Amino acid sequence: MGKAERTRQARQKLERVRAQQRAQARRRKAIVGTAGGVAVAAVVAVIAFVAVSGGGGGGHEVMPAGVADGTPVVQPAALTVPNPTGIKGVVAYDTTGWPASSSNGPASRALARVSPVS
Repeated sequence: MGKAERTRQARQKLERVRAQQRAQARRRKAIVGTAGGVAVAAVVAVIAFVAVSGGGGGGHEVMPAGVADGTPVVQPAALTVPNPTGIKGVVAYDTTGWPASSSNGPASRALARVSPVS
């Protein structure tokens, strides 16, 4: 077997290996393409189902429970005091009696009817 024969056999073997690699690459692309198509179809199906079934809360409104019988209790407005900072637009509030555990000022009077949380 001469050098030319070995070279020819090596080239043939190389061509067979390359052909196998190309076939594997085609199979891989086909599998990936099929999986991608199935995923897109699934997403479209879910979107269509949600749109047809009216899901997503677009047509349904949740209302809070009605007010109990009786007259609603109206909280008094917060007491404002002169602005001690001198910054224009700042509103100062009377916080005497805050926190609620304090026993002085309007906060304790306003919160007197609220049960303490334990």
